[in-house]
Amino acid sequence: PITCKKEHVYNGAKMPRNPVVTMRIKNNSGLVLERGPIVVLDEGTYVGEAILPYTTIDSENHVAYSVDLGVNITEKQESESHMKAIHIKNKYFQKEYLEFLKTEYTIENKKTEAITLVVEHPKREYELTETPNPTEKTESFFRWALEVKPKTQTKFNVKEVKTVYYSENIRSLGVETLKSYLDSKYIQKTSYEKISEIIELQKKIYVLQQNVQKLENERNQIFTEQGRL
Repeated sequence: PITCKKEHVYNGAKMPRNPVVTMRIKNNSGLVLERGPIVVLDEGTYVGEAILPYTTIDSENHVAYSVDLGVNITEKQESESHMKAIHIKNKYFQKEYLEFLKTEYTIENKKTEAITLVVEHPKREYELTETPNPTEKTESFFRWALEVKPKTQTKFNVKEVKTVYYSENIRSLGVETLKSYLDSKYIQKTSYEKISEIIELQKKIYVLQQNVQKLENERNQIFTEQGRL
């Protein structure tokens, strides 16, 4: 036999706002199904036409045959980042940040019957966090199967996180910035004290360099005036 399950599949990159109605076909017939046109009936009622792809024995295919305008879906994305830790390497602070990306799907089912909605969410350079495990995964997408009741509005959130690193030269830091790292417990007090000494020494070196440059300018000015005499 050939088993068939009706699903609404939403992929915002392929079809914004509305899900595509599909048949998930499992070929248990023992025969290879050749590619060709088919007429789709839902409980004996004509609902569309589609092209059945080449389907081998015991394999599965998704066949799209219409767009459901009775279901509206909107997406909203928000991003934020938090510093997780600071690592001292040579003369640099290596700051470790967690970058979060949250996608909120708002699903409005205006129909009088419930639907099974499959949300296809693209895989990125992130990991899922604080999100239900996907119903299934493909090479490019996470998929969640959601049961949506009639005449309701439902929200579904996908939260992702990745770790990024930024380097900052210790010599470029001010004491106030360093103190904020200590107060936030990103660095230990011993590190704070040693780096504070380096910063203060750097300031003294800068002042000495400025004084040397000033004296050099005064000497050049004197030589210039003597040359005019």
